[in-house]
Amino acid sequence: MKYFAKWILLYLFLWMSTASIVLAESRPDQDTLLKAAFIYKFTKFIHWPEHVKPNSLVLCTLGDDKLVDVIVNNIAPNQKIRVKPVLDKSAIDNCQILYIASSEQGSYRSLDVIIRNTAILTISELPGFVESGGIVELTYEANRIRFDINLDAARQNGLEISSGLLKLARKVKWDSKP
Repeated sequence: MKYFAKWILLYLFLWMSTASIVLAESRPDQDTLLKAAFIYKFTKFIHWPEHVKPNSLVLCTLGDDKLVDVIVNNIAPNQKIRVKPVLDKSAIDNCQILYIASSEQGSYRSLDVIIRNTAILTISELPGFVESGGIVELTYEANRIRFDINLDAARQNGLEISSGLLKLARKVKWDSKP
């Protein structure tokens, strides 16, 4: 009986340690949760053209990374934002916000033609995203989540960004006058 009890304890210990490893891997890290919160909060500082109803925004995700999972699983529909994963770049026509995942590193630049002059707020963590025509680039600097904004690209898409949000940005790309 003593021998059997040791095996049960060993089995329980291994099962509990495996379960905690699986839970730790499936639980998003704090930075990823904060980035998802940033994306949600950005919507409060953006003014879309009249034809876009701000109380029923569609946040599309293109590609796959940790942040896509957090966005899909943590931004609830009752927050006036519906999350819609898109598999094809041509399916973004009903989106007001487009998060472009890191998996799209090699192909996101081809979106410029599709998105230009549309009322879509583009957001990504891809390095150089703002410089290549994206609107908001999430970055990590000095143990803080920061963001850069391309004001010209936002205006080209008919979006107005609050001065309060612009003040919080690490960098604002602004080449032309309004």
